[in-house]
Amino acid sequence: MKRKYLLLLPLLAAFLTGCPRNQYVIEMKPDGDGLTRTLTCWREDGQDTNGNPAFVDFPEEERIAIASRYPEGAHKKEGPKHTFVAKLHGETPDDVGGRGTYSVYPSSLGVAFVYVERFRGDDDLYSKSESEIKAADQLVDMIIQWSRAELGKHPQYPHLQRFLDTRLRHDLRNASRYGSMAKVLSTSQPAANEEFVARYGQYLAEHGYVTAQDLPVFWRAASTGDAKPLMVWVQRLVARELGVPLDESLTKALAFLGDEESAKNSLENLLRGTEEYEARLKRWEAERKTNSDASKPQALDLPGELLAQAVGLDGGNSGDQLTVELVLPVQPIQTNGRWDPKRGAVVWEATLEQKPGPFHNLPTFSYAAWSLPNEQAQHDRFGQNLLKGNELLAYCLWCGSLTPGESEAWEKALLSCQPGNLQEKLSGFPESPRQLIESALKEQARADKH
Repeated sequence: MKRKYLLLLPLLAAFLTGCPRNQYVIEMKPDGDGLTRTLTCWREDGQDTNGNPAFVDFPEEERIAIASRYPEGAHKKEGPKHTFVAKLHGETPDDVGGRGTYSVYPSSLGVAFVYVERFRGDDDLYSKSESEIKAADQLVDMIIQWSRAELGKHPQYPHLQRFLDTRLRHDLRNASRYGSMAKVLSTSQPAANEEFVARYGQYLAEHGYVTAQDLPVFWRAASTGDAKPLMVWVQRLVARELGVPLDESLTKALAFLGDEESAKNSLENLLRGTEEYEARLKRWEAERKTNSDASKPQALDLPGELLAQAVGLDGGNSGDQLTVELVLPVQPIQTNGRWDPKRGAVVWEATLEQKPGPFHNLPTFSYAAWSLPNEQAQHDRFGQNLLKGNELLAYCLWCGSLTPGESEAWEKALLSCQPGNLQEKLSGFPESPRQLIESALKEQARADKH
């Protein structure tokens, strides 16, 4: 796995090429009183010479773990792909990683369904927030230590240190919050990550870090890997915060920021002497005694990992790919997925942090709710298919809240209701169904007028 770090504010952003990742496709369809779930999974490592996915063996340990959560005989293998099938009642299996439920709420007037599932991630928001802020602070502390090693003797250095310790620390903490916001929205808003970049870019512009004229510089660095213009921008920012012009004398002092290679060498020299890196070396040396293939830790991994934890860059991992498809007889009433009318399915697509973690992002989350009316029963009671969609969902949930005695009394009251005496009976109905029925009648009357 190769990592390339670019200096930015002057933080390090990780770019990744050539990492294997798992692909998961979950297909579900209501089946009687349950839900048929089919999981297909495989592993890819880039592309072959023809541009097709290059398949590699799916991790055996994970395959065994998935199989343990499905019935015996549910596993099939075709080429590089593994398929698992089960009929669910209630909870979804912890196959990809996570938990969920499929709930059915029946009533005599129709039935409502709710599917909810989360995948991987960390939903401990309080601890997550604390760890993200801690990572941001550790990264700023590292940058201050670096700047002091290179520029500490400059007479104006206290100005730069004050900027790093106050403004940069505050703004990186804000970047952490923006990143969390993007992760929450990305499952329901495909452009959430792009909006995060635009929002935080505007934040940086308003706080004096960048201008619109700097956009080509960042585009060039990100798309071509040419960091030279970016390093010039960093030098100018440092000179400004030192409070001196970027003249010939200062250029010499900032020579360590002259290009990407010199900046990496300077930072790496500093990091090699840190307690954290020395501790990692000791752990690696101990691991080598039982695993000769253990990779030696790289000093430049430290800031990249802190940035990943603070802002949510997935630690340099390419991420596993997840697609969830839920085939339904009707369009859902509520969902954060994409409805595909041609296929009659809700679709979710997401990138998951790779196992085994630790996970930095909020879990990927999918949900859908739908309802199916009992048209004959409603025609008998109301003379029309009155409760549907949200109204039927609310009605079924209300029925599910009743005690056996309350449910029996309500069904007797409902059976006495006919289209001819509906208005008369309404006054004796409990508040919740009465309001739902009255609202539906008004909506139907408005529709009839048009």
